[in-house]
Amino acid sequence: MNWIPLSLLTDIAEEINVYYSRKRITIPDVDISEDLLSVELVRIIRQVLLTPRAERDESKEGNGFNLSVQAYKATGALERKHGDIAVVVSDIDRRVVGTGFYEAKLQSLDGHYPAFNVRQIQKLESNTPRLAILMHEREESPVSDNPYDRGFPGSDQYRYDEKHSLCTVLAASWARKFRHLHDATRQKRPYSFGYHFVTRYLLGADLDYSRPPAKAIARWIRKTKRAKPVIIDIRISKSGEGLLQYEPVLIPPGSPPLVLEALNKNEKLAEHEFIPII
Repeated sequence: MNWIPLSLLTDIAEEINVYYSRKRITIPDVDISEDLLSVELVRIIRQVLLTPRAERDESKEGNGFNLSVQAYKATGALERKHGDIAVVVSDIDRRVVGTGFYEAKLQSLDGHYPAFNVRQIQKLESNTPRLAILMHEREESPVSDNPYDRGFPGSDQYRYDEKHSLCTVLAASWARKFRHLHDATRQKRPYSFGYHFVTRYLLGADLDYSRPPAKAIARWIRKTKRAKPVIIDIRISKSGEGLLQYEPVLIPPGSPPLVLEALNKNEKLAEHEFIPII
């Protein structure tokens, strides 16, 4: 469990971006894949969120929240693709749980995203509220973490200093308008991943609260033809009470995997188990 001051959320977003970039330069090009990069990204998120930010005495007087986080991947029949990421955030005090999804795409050496299929994105976006496209870039590309920035990258990029990132995010509602993903990024600056994760998912603005996480993930698997996402399970509480006592949304090995009860209604699974990512 860790205390997160609201005043440091910007720093947390930037740390996620910086640590991801540092990790990327250590991975040989021949080993780069959507699966590997997304798992490393999830590990970095967990590391950053669990980094101590303030003493307990300070947390009682400041604005912020307590947080616990775990990350999981599936073994068995579902262990086919880990590039996509599901974010489950539980607000213990308010007793609400929301789920968000990142559809991961790896940029090729020619600057395109060969795995991007506009029909697939249109179908996913229609069934997944506030879906986001996560882009693993080959080289750092311009981003804008200003929600009011509506500039076009090709026309005004020299008017001010640009921020760059190796991991960027676009809303699927925007990307679905384009046949090619790189065209979408040329018409609108993506967010850096850290900024999008903190402001849209961690704080709950773009989470889906209409269905339980188990059903949301089962729906995702069905719509993506069994592409199982890596799962980040985050629980927050102002007081911190209940974070350690509550059963996790996704049950670790050795306990009945309750999340699979919903999956079994729609998927044929074999030797399934959720194991933590360290």
